[in-house]
Amino acid sequence: MKNIWIQALIILATFFASYLFVRQINWMKLFHIEQISRETEAKFGKLIFDYIQTIETVIEDPEIQQPIDSMLVRICESNQIDSKSIHLHIVKNDEVNAFALPGQHLVIHTALITDVESPEELSGIIAHELAHIQLEHVMQKMIKEIGLAVVISIVTGDNGAGGINQALKILSSTAFDREFEKEADLQAVKYLINSQIDPKPFASFLEKLSKSEADIPKQFYWFSTHPQSTERAQYILDSCPKDGQYNLVLTSERWNQLKSDCQTY
Repeated sequence: MKNIWIQALIILATFFASYLFVRQINWMKLFHIEQISRETEAKFGKLIFDYIQTIETVIEDPEIQQPIDSMLVRICESNQIDSKSIHLHIVKNDEVNAFALPGQHLVIHTALITDVESPEELSGIIAHELAHIQLEHVMQKMIKEIGLAVVISIVTGDNGAGGINQALKILSSTAFDREFEKEADLQAVKYLINSQIDPKPFASFLEKLSKSEADIPKQFYWFSTHPQSTERAQYILDSCPKDGQYNLVLTSERWNQLKSDCQTY
C-alpha cells in the first residue's frame, strides 16, 4: 500500500512539473502563430480596403488628407504608437461614419468631417478608433461575428467578394461590445490628454447625439455603431482632469477650409 501511495505521489508530482514546464513555453512564438496571425490580418484588411476602392472614392488630395493626418500623427507620437503603421483613408461618402479595418486601417468619411463642430471632436473620434486598433478589438469582433474559419476562407480566396462585403458591413455598421466601447473610450481619453488635446468636446459630441437621437438620419452610422452615448459621455467627462493643459489642434481658418473642401469635393 505504501508503494502505491509513493507511486501516486510521483505521478502527481510529475504531472504538475510537466504542467508548469508547458506553461512556461511561448507556443505562439515557437510556432510563429502571432506572425501568421498578423500576416493574415494585414491581408484581410487589404482585401476589404481594396474592395472599398472599387465602390467608393478614396480622397488623396493633400488639402484634405494632410490636416487629418496631422491629428493622427500627433496622437500617435504622443502615445508611442508608430504612425506609419496606421493606414489613414479619407473616403467621399454621405454616411457620417468612421471605422477601423483589420491590418490597422482607419477609414473616415467626408460626411463625418463636415458634421462635427470642431477638430477636437474629430480628434476624439480618431483616438477612439485608434484605440480599437491598438487594443486589437477589430479582429476579435470579426472572429466573433463570422468565425475564424470564414476569415481564413476570405483571406485564401475561397469566399469571394460576398464574404468581403459581409465583413465590411459588420465593421462599418454594427456595434462593438459594450465592454470594448468603454475600453476604447477610456483609452481614447488617455491618448488625447497625452496629446494635449481637450477630450471634453468628444464627450460633448456624444451627448449631442444622445439628445437628438430621434432626429438622427439613418445615414448617421457612427451613432448606430456606438450606442449608449449619454452614459459614455458621462464617464468620459469623469475621467478628464479638471486642470488639463491643452493646445490648439487646427486654426479655425484651417478647420473651416477643411470642412469646405470636404463639402465641395
